[in-house]
Amino acid sequence: MQALGELVRHRRLELELRIDDAAHACGVAPNVLSRLENGRSIGVDRLLLVLSGLGLGMLVTPKEAAMRYLPDDSAGAYTARPSDEDKEHKQ
Repeated sequence: MQALGELVRHRRLELELRIDDAAHACGVAPNVLSRLENGRSIGVDRLLLVLSGLGLGMLVTPKEAAMRYLPDDSAGAYTARPSDEDKEHKQ
């Protein structure tokens, strides 16, 4: 949840929005957005409102595919790693 909160905060700052303005645009209370940005749970319904309001989306994939994305650094960035299937295609 911490990495997701950091991504949301980064996007809000990229859009040059104060937290209360962003929360209003997303249809949630400022404390809800603050909780998310600080890595705390806000519920899926509110999360989807925030993501949509900030022009972000969420992709749901099978767990095996998601495991290709592993933390790349302490900032919570994620980098794609080749799967076994990708490696087989290169051989």
